[in-house]
Amino acid sequence: MDAVKRDGTTNIRGWTLERGRLVRTEAFSNFQAAMRWVNRVALLAEQRNHHPDIDIRWNRVTLTLMTHEADGLTDRDWSWIQAAETQLVIDDR
Repeated sequence: MDAVKRDGTTNIRGWTLERGRLVRTEAFSNFQAAMRWVNRVALLAEQRNHHPDIDIRWNRVTLTLMTHEADGLTDRDWSWIQAAETQLVIDDR
């Protein structure tokens, strides 16, 4: 799937729209690198009080984001992925 931005066109690197949820999968050089990134995801989630589902498979991490209370996407989700663009830069693949 193509990366998406709010109006549905392609733009936001790494994120796809799947079944009404924003999804991003990243691959890392090893488990430790993946976990360092997951810890940064956790910090962002706590700062914004908005927490993605996180699936960790050795060196691959998938984030799935939606607003559970709304059972879909809201401004909080779009704001979260915009913040992720600067705060979740990957420096060790």
